[in-house]
Amino acid sequence: MSQAKDEIAIIGNCCDTGIGFATYDFYKHLPFTRWLVVPHRTIRTNTRRLDENCRLLKRGVKRAELRNELSRVKALFAIQHGYYPGIFTLARTLGIRTVLMPNAEWFEPQDPDLLSVSQFVAPTLSCLAMLTEEGFGDRSVYIPHPIDTDRFVYTRRVTASMFLHCRGRGGYKERKGTDLVFQAARLCNDIPFIIRSQTDLEHIPGNAVVHMSSIEPEEQYMVGDICIQPSRWEGVGLQILEAMACGLPTIVPDAAPMNEYPTDRQFCVPARSTAVTVNDKSWVSWEIDPDILASTIRELYGSRLTEWSIQAREKMELRSWARLKAQLGDVIGY
Repeated sequence: MSQAKDEIAIIGNCCDTGIGFATYDFYKHLPFTRWLVVPHRTIRTNTRRLDENCRLLKRGVKRAELRNELSRVKALFAIQHGYYPGIFTLARTLGIRTVLMPNAEWFEPQDPDLLSVSQFVAPTLSCLAMLTEEGFGDRSVYIPHPIDTDRFVYTRRVTASMFLHCRGRGGYKERKGTDLVFQAARLCNDIPFIIRSQTDLEHIPGNAVVHMSSIEPEEQYMVGDICIQPSRWEGVGLQILEAMACGLPTIVPDAAPMNEYPTDRQFCVPARSTAVTVNDKSWVSWEIDPDILASTIRELYGSRLTEWSIQAREKMELRSWARLKAQLGDVIGY
């Protein structure tokens, strides 16, 4: 007699970086009965976040073992990709509903495994447009990436006197744009900056102070009045959303998906596109002119922020787990 399928599983990393935080956040807020934890390629697994319903896998797990792990699963959710080649095809042969929330820059439309994905969840409007253009529109739905508005506590910002930049580990090919922030800071050498980083930095401007990023990401946004996130590209851009949830109006490039978030065009800085290679495929990097970024910072310095701060939080409350939990549950198949 075959086993009854009663598990709703999530698969992904559990580590102190963007994808690891995001996967943990989904596991914490949705009624998953199992987490198949995949080791990150370079960052160690944060085992403190795991509980008795988590199963730590190996990166090179055998197909037979993976099949066994999925034997009781009736629905499987993944962020960014499936983590094991052919996992969605395997899941389909086992009668498992699969839901993928892709990050656009890692999406491989020619991957035959994607033909077996039951449902795509686009976390940004630009991701939905990409999925539609690539022929997956009939299996795609837009649900904004949720933000834990209880964890990322709102603090009203009143006057723009300190600028904050959060880089984490810097991202692939320095996509977080810390070098652009440094260049702009040197052009605004009378304005104070705080840089949050998980790695050591060199050639720091004299008017910038570097704080190592904390283990708990919400602590990054306790300081500063305006956040500067000149990302060259993002799948979602969690630091933008988190900063805004904490009441920080946030400067971004005027390019998708980053420009989907600010509540005022004044925080979208013109950017030019440059061709790059990401994940062995052609992609677009958005470059802000440091002079224009510096000019934007100068225009905002000393300005009253109360209304912008309130609006930033209100926009993120539309993305709260309380608002989106039921919608995500319906798509995953609870």
